[in-house]
Amino acid sequence: PRGREPWLLPQPHAAHALEALRERQRLLPFWYTLCWDAASGALPSAEGLPLVRPLWLGSGGGGSPPASPAGAGKPVPRSALLLADTAFTVGADLLVFPVATKGASNVEVPLPVHGCGGAPCEWFSVSSGARLRGGFWHSEPVGLGSMPRYQRGGSILPRRERVRRSALLAVWDPISLHAALDAAGHAAGRLYLDDGVTARLPAALHEHQQSGGLLEAARAGAATAPESELEGAPPQHAARSAGAGVGALLLFNVTCEEKRSAQSTDGGGGGHVVRCILSSRPTRPLALGESVGPLPASVYVERVLLRGLSPLVVDQSTRLADWLPSSLAPGSGKRPTASVGGAAPRPLGGKVEATPHGLLLERLHLPCDEAWDIEVPGAVLDG
Repeated sequence: PRGREPWLLPQPHAAHALEALRERQRLLPFWYTLCWDAASGALPSAEGLPLVRPLWLGSGGGGSPPASPAGAGKPVPRSALLLADTAFTVGADLLVFPVATKGASNVEVPLPVHGCGGAPCEWFSVSSGARLRGGFWHSEPVGLGSMPRYQRGGSILPRRERVRRSALLAVWDPISLHAALDAAGHAAGRLYLDDGVTARLPAALHEHQQSGGLLEAARAGAATAPESELEGAPPQHAARSAGAGVGALLLFNVTCEEKRSAQSTDGGGGGHVVRCILSSRPTRPLALGESVGPLPASVYVERVLLRGLSPLVVDQSTRLADWLPSSLAPGSGKRPTASVGGAAPRPLGGKVEATPHGLLLERLHLPCDEAWDIEVPGAVLDG
């Protein structure tokens, strides 16, 4: 029989399989963080939960969904989530709906409404960027190379856009953040980084629940991999794997405060003009008493996508944001700024672009070993 290796598939199937493998590699920081949360007990809400979950898990709660918004399908009953055996979530924040019907051109996807801190859940289509209300069936066009995926509003997913031949080669590559804002303009996420070669964690880490938490585990330090396990690894991995500084946990948060209500000039839906701040705060889960060590110093955030934000419209012909660098005079004070390590805010370098998926900040160089804040002084929070 024909082998199942993706490179043996005929075209166009081989090309689609290759892109799926690349997307898996891009999401490895997200998967790695989920594994850390599940193994370390550092996130109580994830303790004992599988990485891949059925839709009903974590979406409990009764009651009816809110009134159907324009364009939404029928409400999703609780029983539909119990019977949805083809869809699943990765962690709590990424919903995947594999297409299992040959020749399908359209699928109906049930999006959970509960499990978002008391507020109705919202989801963003990864393919189109559309904001969707939870609690309803949503129709999604599909093809041979597409698989419906949705990011939960209020979440931040870490990624690496550069695809390497192995995960080990990508350990020091820059990070991208995909932040999906909820209706209140908030989002939060986590990223666990380590050197990629450490073989085991301190034994005390497995006893942290009985011994008073992570602090005792952290004081024990981190065991490093034997030299034999480092053979063949790039030199920087062998050099930096020695010592206790093998892990760092980064906490990301987006908060937006409303400045005024806004109405789209092109007849579309309105929103709220908001001022948003994206913050990064590094911690050391394996050495809580120390400053952040050299491990993440070579890793930086290079790209941020803010789903749910649109540029302010100057007029219908230009569709320019009034803070985009290309439309500002020097010193206008309206462009995004960045503050690193407590320093005074400076104009954000790089590129700012409005996309169908949200505001995209590119060509950044924000270090993972320091606290930093990005301020977007004016944008529209889509409603």
